[in-house]
Amino acid sequence: MSDDDVTGLVAIVINSEEIPVAPGATIAMGGPIRETIMEASGKRRERTTGFAPGKISCSAFHGPKTDLGFFRDFKGGTVLAKTDTDQVFVCKKASQIGEVESSDGMIPLTFEGQPLEQIA
Repeated sequence: MSDDDVTGLVAIVINSEEIPVAPGATIAMGGPIRETIMEASGKRRERTTGFAPGKISCSAFHGPKTDLGFFRDFKGGTVLAKTDTDQVFVCKKASQIGEVESSDGMIPLTFEGQPLEQIA
């Protein structure tokens, strides 16, 4: 696999507005969390122990038209994560989690919601 084949997040889309993000973003699919259980008979089975939210973590660029309050107040919406390999993931009923702050021109953001779905 060459470096050109590695997926990187290039933008998030909120309310049809594409927001470019810095390299190093993370997506977590979410969904059931399972563990393996070995029975005395040697049979292996799995058990669901919890359910993780879908998560998109990234750093958006803070420009002159950036509305920090928009990110702070974002709740229950849909966030798309677009990659440089033309994959698109959607997180429905997502909310911005944690404090919204800007430092050195970057805004670290974390959106959590329903498990991510790959739509392209």
